[in-house]
Formats: sequence, structure tokens, C-alpha cells
Amino acid sequence: MDGTQPFGIYVFATLLWVIPCCFLFAGWQVFELQLPAWRSSCLRAAFVIATCATAMSLISLFSYLHNGGGIHGSQTSPGIWKALGPASSGLAIVSVLAGVIGRSKRTLLLVGWFIAIVAADYVVLRLAVD
Repeated sequence: MDGTQPFGIYVFATLLWVIPCCFLFAGWQVFELQLPAWRSSCLRAAFVIATCATAMSLISLFSYLHNGGGIHGSQTSPGIWKALGPASSGLAIVSVLAGVIGRSKRTLLLVGWFIAIVAADYVVLRLAVD
């Protein structure tokens, strides 16, 4: 961290990411025995993709903040966030779509995860601008 953002913003972002991680953890713990194999596979793939998207999103946000992003509209320097940001957003959408294809109660946990990850990004980015 090169001092472009206070250390507290990184701690705050990490604490906010606990909420989407709780949705994922709950989704991994719920087992539905009555699902056909293809639906179970879709749900498993959706949660694997969502886990990867969560990690990529957090790394992308940290990279964005580290490279000077969010300080009153200043120009950010290039970083890994330029590649990981769109990739994590795409993976998040794909994971929710795969969950919808799997049609299960666990899909609600994926939707909750998606809302929580978007909200966490929004809150951290708004805080970084102020």
C-alpha cells in the first residue's frame, strides 16, 4: 500500500466482504438430496464460479485502491484491476445464471450473494471517493 488510500479502507472492504462470503458458505453447506444430477452439477458450478468471482472482485478492488483509484476523480494508474474488474463482473453474472438453470432454493443464496457483492463494491467505492 503506497499511501494513496488510508489503511482503514482496506480493513473496511475486507469486513464488508464477509457478508457475501457468508452467503457462499451457507450455499456450500446446504444439501438437497432430491435434485437430479444435472441440476446439482449446475449449482455446484455456480458456487465454484461465485467463489472465484468473489476472490477476483476483492483483489480487483484492492488493486484499484492501491493504484490511486477513488480519490476525487483522480486518474488511476494501470494495474491488475483493469483486467480483473470486468472478468469478476462477468463471472458473477454467469454464476447467477448457472444457479437459475439449476433451479433450487440455493439459488436464492446466490442472488443474495450477488446483491451483497454489488452493495459492498458500491459502499467501498463511495467511501473511497469521499
